[in-house]
Amino acid sequence: MIDTLSASSSSFDRIVNPRGSGGLFVLGILAVIIGLLIGLFSNNTGISVVLSILGIIAIVASFLFIIKQYERSIILRLGKYNRQVGPGMRTRIPFIESVLVVDIREKVREFKAERMLTNITYQ
Repeated sequence: MIDTLSASSSSFDRIVNPRGSGGLFVLGILAVIIGLLIGLFSNNTGISVVLSILGIIAIVASFLFIIKQYERSIILRLGKYNRQVGPGMRTRIPFIESVLVVDIREKVREFKAERMLTNITYQ
């Protein structure tokens, strides 16, 4: 019984979901570095400026996340509880703060009655 319950659960069934990662931050740093290197070693400054601007936008976007109305969020700083925040646009420090999002909606699930509960046997 336990194996079938764990096998049927999906990511929708999870109560707490981690949100955000440092991937966007790293991508932004790489875009800025590549843009600066292209500008340094070539005469084409247009590509350099565009890559640098896109990198800065990615870095700024990595600090922001949105919590929906039906979610609450817990901020962990270096793995230790820091604060709890409600819905809206919030900020975090990539790689230092982890965000755990809790879905507070009620979820209705259909389940079949077990045979042991419904079958009355007399001995």
